[in-house]
Amino acid sequence: MHFPNIRKNRHMTDATGKKIEFILILLALMVLVLLSKKLEKYASGEIVKLTEKEKKSQVIVLDAGHGGSDPGKIGVHEEKEKEINLEIALKVEKMLKKKKITVSTAESCTGGSIAARLTSIAGSSEYFNGSIVAYSNEVKMNLLYVSPETLERHGAVSEETVIEMVKGAMKALKTDCAVATSGIAGPGGGTPEKPVGTVWIAAGYKNEIRTYKQETNRGRSMNIERAGNNALLILRDLLK
Repeated sequence: MHFPNIRKNRHMTDATGKKIEFILILLALMVLVLLSKKLEKYASGEIVKLTEKEKKSQVIVLDAGHGGSDPGKIGVHEEKEKEINLEIALKVEKMLKKKKITVSTAESCTGGSIAARLTSIAGSSEYFNGSIVAYSNEVKMNLLYVSPETLERHGAVSEETVIEMVKGAMKALKTDCAVATSGIAGPGGGTPEKPVGTVWIAAGYKNEIRTYKQETNRGRSMNIERAGNNALLILRDLLK
């Protein structure tokens, strides 16, 4: 027996299936293109708007364009943060070389990691003078000229202290600009007033100093990593 309608329907079904398959491939390619563009924005440091779902899987770091305690933010994939550290340092390096100026760091909780990041770039001796790792109050006072009154009144983890640390670094190491950090990286040492994850950050250039209070606790290593990112982001914006 001959069933032409059945054969015709089968051909139509096959054609429809191929069309659907082609559309799905196109959609998959479009998604891949969009994702690659988004990752490029993250890597270039552009400010992006995040959905609530995206925010849950992001590490939020400061975009220093606003300064103060409520700056704008950029999102960075947590697993990409260390890779982006170098991207930020390279941008700062270009700005320092272009302006022909020098930089130093005054670090407490970051323990010299910002200096390590800057000096990981070949040729950094052109613009990097040195770093003072001031873990103790004695070093802050003796090498960075932080006043005992400031430490007594506001504590080591305070905006006032990092401002004096930045000034002290530029003075002691004879640089045009500097960054400073002082905070509680964790896991212990926090108080109700200053919980673990609290880090005060400052960047100074010429007569201008900008500060930022980092407050989110994501564990010791990530708190330190993010503080370094934030310090260089503030400096980057300050040098523009």
